[in-house]
Amino acid sequence: MTQHVLIPTDGSPLSLKAVEAGVAFAKSQNARVTIYHALEPFPLYVRDESNKLDPDLLRRVEAETRREGERLVQDAVSIAERAGVPVSVEVDRPVNPYEGIVAAAKRNNCDMVYMGSHGRGSIAGLLLGSVTQKVLAHVDIPVTVYRDPAPK
Repeated sequence: MTQHVLIPTDGSPLSLKAVEAGVAFAKSQNARVTIYHALEPFPLYVRDESNKLDPDLLRRVEAETRREGERLVQDAVSIAERAGVPVSVEVDRPVNPYEGIVAAAKRNNCDMVYMGSHGRGSIAGLLLGSVTQKVLAHVDIPVTVYRDPAPK
């Protein structure tokens, strides 16, 4: 029986549909959910003539991107709260999203990941590398992949 479901979200409409489906599944199992959002990697561009990065600027940029990430998960949290499913939130900045999802599942002792997939074709998936495919390859718990039955 599933007790704790990790539901990654990027705030997109497809991701929120996956959250709705994942929360409904969790509710059917009397499970709790953790909503997870991976902040984008922090780009640092340093030119040879740059001798110093302003630490205050870096702190402000980090704080703003973290606030934006926390704002993005609020719709997902609301979905879980409306359904009466216990919910917690985790926002972090992993090296890349799939590693963040795998690590969050382990850290939170989740026994399932429920995530959306944008469903790129096989060539695009091979060339671009799918976060979903990488999660499937690296996590050792079940993963349910939500695909929108009526894509626009």
